[in-house]
Amino acid sequence: MILIIPSIELKNGICCQKINEIGSGLEVFQNLSENPSRFIKLLRRENAKSVCLIDSDSFDNSNNYDNWEVIEQIKLNTDIPIQLNYNFRSIDDLYKAKQIGISRIIISFQFFLENVIEIIEFGNKFGFSCISIKLMFSKILEFENILKIISKNNIYRIVLTPYNINDLESLYNLISKYKIKITLQDNITSSKELINLNKSNFPNIDSLILGEALYQNVFPCQAIWREIEEILEPNI
Repeated sequence: MILIIPSIELKNGICCQKINEIGSGLEVFQNLSENPSRFIKLLRRENAKSVCLIDSDSFDNSNNYDNWEVIEQIKLNTDIPIQLNYNFRSIDDLYKAKQIGISRIIISFQFFLENVIEIIEFGNKFGFSCISIKLMFSKILEFENILKIISKNNIYRIVLTPYNINDLESLYNLISKYKIKITLQDNITSSKELINLNKSNFPNIDSLILGEALYQNVFPCQAIWREIEEILEPNI
């Protein structure tokens, strides 16, 4: 069974995502977007085992001070493991993320290449399980060369996006060969696609970071949960 990891994109200290209302008109879920800690507490009650925060401002070179402040507050106010997808520009940023309690950092392959020695030192200090490298699907030969570099340096988890079932099938032997754990990101828009992914049983794929689709109530039982949450949330 693939672990579903909800993702929340932060911009100027608030969530970009909004959960669709079922029909109460109370705007309960809309208000959650302005309170990321409360949003994540709701996801935790829905049995989320981890949450991926995406610092949108870091990728468009905006001032992301508000996001860092919010991330710190989330760690203080919630007990859920946090993965951080951030446009890291320095090793100091890695240590800053770890200092505030981030469980896993998601870095680009380019940043990894530019800072291999320092990242290996970081991994030796905190454990390589706290590092993921985000990769875009590419030609098989190019992808194998990347996996060689990654596995050689003790990294054993990647975040893969975009992808489709055909991509994964073509990577089947390669993924098995390098024994690298894979987290997929998005590309799932319905319960049928999620069921098919689970049935596919691809080697080493153990988790899926899911954003917008998760908040559209398209998966089984979500509508029932959200109807109840609309009533109870103000008092929880």
